Amino acid sequence: MLLAFRFRLQLCILFVCLGNCLHADLSTVEAVLDAYVTEQGGRNRINEMSSIRASGHYEAEVGEVDLVLVRKKPNMMRTMYGFKGSVEITAFDGKEMWKTVTQGGVEVSNVLVEGAARLDFVEDATFYDVLLRERDKTIRYSLLGIEYLDRSPCYVVKTEKLDAENSSARRLSYIDTRTFRLLKVERWKEGGEKITSLFSEYERNKGYWIAKMIEISSNRGSAITVRLNSTEINVGVFNSYFARPQVEN
Repeated sequence: MLLAFRFRLQLCILFVCLGNCLHADLSTVEAVLDAYVTEQGGRNRINEMSSIRASGHYEAEVGEVDLVLVRKKPNMMRTMYGFKGSVEITAFDGKEMWKTVTQGGVEVSNVLVEGAARLDFVEDATFYDVLLRERDKTIRYSLLGIEYLDRSPCYVVKTEKLDAENSSARRLSYIDTRTFRLLKVERWKEGGEKITSLFSEYERNKGYWIAKMIEISSNRGSAITVRLNSTEINVGVFNSYFARPQVEN
C-alpha cells in the first residue's frame, strides 16, 4: 500500500449537543443509545446530513501525508492520500471497491479490491456510525459499565455483528457521560490486531461537532496522529465521483 499507511481514517461525526443534560436512568444500553442520539440533536437532525468532505494530514516515516476523505449516503466513500507526487485513491461506489496509484501524474495501478480489506472498507463506508444508525437487528449492543478516560467518565458500549464476516465486527465505544461526545473507539481485526482511535479537539461546524484530531494506534506498535484542516457538510458531490476510472491501456 502506498506510504505503508496501515489504517483507514474513520471519520466520526459527532452531532450538535443540546447541553450537558443529565439523564435519570442510563442503566441499560437502550437508554444510553437513545440519550446519545437525543444529545446529538435527535433523529431528524442526524438524518439531515447527506455528505461530508474532510481534508487534513498526518506524519508518517516518509514525511507529511495529505489526505482527503469524502462520504455520501448511503454507503459511498472515497479516500485520497498524497505524498511528493504520489497519490493513492481508494473508493467504494456502493457496489465495487477500487484503488488507483498515480506517480508523477502517471497511473501505475488501477485494481478492484476484494477480500477482508473490502469488507472492512465497506463497513466504514456505511454513512452513519453504528451508534447513530437506526437500531440494527444484525448487531448486538451491550453496556459494559462506566470507565474513566483521564478524568472523563465514559459509558462503554460494546457492539458485535451477529453474522460477523468482517474483521472489525467487534468494537468498544467510549462515550463521555457529560457531553455525549465519542472519545475513544477500540476495534479488533483478524489475527488479533486491535486498533484504538482517540478523538479530541472538537469544533462545531453548521451545528455539528467534528473531532479535529484523531490519534490512531495498533497493539502491534504502529501509530499516527491525523489532524483535520477543514470539513464541509452536505457538499454537492455526484455519485460518479466514487466510480472507478476507466482502466488505461
